[in-house]
Amino acid sequence: MANFEYIRDERFRLGLEADYAEMNAALGARAWKAVHVLAGSIVEAVLIDYLLEAAEKSTAPAPSRDLLKIELGEAIDACKDAGVLSEKTAALSHVVRSYRNLIHPGRIVRLGESVDEQGARVAVALTEMVVAEVGQARGDNLGYTAEQLATKIEGDPDTASLLQKHFLPKLTEAELEKLLLRVLPERYLTEAQAHGPGTSSAKALADSYRRTLAKVPEALQRRAAEWFARVVRKQPASIVHFYQEAFFRAPHLSFYADDDAVVVVDYLLSRLVSQRSEALLSAASGIGPWLTPAQTLTAVDAVAREVSWGDDIDLDTASREWLLAVVKGLQPRSLAAAKARHTHWVAMFENQEDHPRAAQLTDLLTASPVLDELPS
Repeated sequence: MANFEYIRDERFRLGLEADYAEMNAALGARAWKAVHVLAGSIVEAVLIDYLLEAAEKSTAPAPSRDLLKIELGEAIDACKDAGVLSEKTAALSHVVRSYRNLIHPGRIVRLGESVDEQGARVAVALTEMVVAEVGQARGDNLGYTAEQLATKIEGDPDTASLLQKHFLPKLTEAELEKLLLRVLPERYLTEAQAHGPGTSSAKALADSYRRTLAKVPEALQRRAAEWFARVVRKQPASIVHFYQEAFFRAPHLSFYADDDAVVVVDYLLSRLVSQRSEALLSAASGIGPWLTPAQTLTAVDAVAREVSWGDDIDLDTASREWLLAVVKGLQPRSLAAAKARHTHWVAMFENQEDHPRAAQLTDLLTASPVLDELPS
């Protein structure tokens, strides 16, 4: 199957994909002439598109001829000379060009040639070879598109660790934005819904999102924050849950507008109350500086419930550690609220003569030295 992900113009790419599908449908219908016409058209479009982008990015003098007006044979030779097409593929491309010229009945009669199944299958195979070789050359010479890079990450999860140094610097600003705001989220959601968020591909896509977010300019970081806030406001809970645990990290809140930050934090805390998990605690790590006094009460409540009634030792430990880290980052008023709420929980169990639970909660915040600075 040919892959046109390296075509930057989305409408053009969709057109090529439609032509490719039609070419294969024509092959199945034994419409040999149609196969040749479509194959030649696809090859010509892909080659000229590469030459146009290469010329645009080159510091050399502009080509003497309008690249949009050159013939298919010229485009084949130019791409061969540029190292885009191998000698074998270039030679086969010229064969397909010759077949394509036989679409006129007069030529078929005059030259004694025929347009048959064998030639049509060669044309289809050649189209796929050209598309693959041009795609590789574009990635190497002109930089990847967002779609190409996401496919590479899915196929080779180790790519995520190389993103910031080797791949992101080669992306154009438009491709970088598309990668962060559309392609990585869409690919991750598809993978997570189909196979779960724990697959190597899903983890690599999530890791790539966070690495990309850390690398892009601040203006794009803020647009990513706006995107996530819209997800929280408008998407079904199941989708928000996937994205929140994989993409969101509390320090990202520095990119958010105040209203958006409140919405995202409230949603995160509501989940911590209803369905705590280590993944969710990890996403909320470092959230302290952004908590209002009211939100701080919710955070203390979530952990107090886990410690008092939970039966997962690992989650109990993770919850305690998370709350201690949160407390260290709280603003003074929120810190006072945390201490008061903690005192309330302990007193409640003491009044109920539930001394074991009171004892479980007594040292919930005492490991944090900042509380010693507060008045009793």
